[in-house]
Amino acid sequence: MQVTIIFDEGNSKQFTVIQDKKNYRRKRILELVAEGYKQKDIASKIGCSLSTVERELKTIRESEMEIE
Repeated sequence: MQVTIIFDEGNSKQFTVIQDKKNYRRKRILELVAEGYKQKDIASKIGCSLSTVERELKTIRESEMEIE
């Protein structure tokens, strides 16, 4: 399994471990939604299709998953 480690800005002691690419993408999509981006702009920004963004948002809404 590929593991991506992202260090929080300004504090190298705190970090978030994202265990797979899908969770990273879902987290990024949620961040961009919170910043006010439209779905087509999110797709362009993260390099995926609009249908991928729509599918990920649907999956997030339908699940009780927690993305740290």
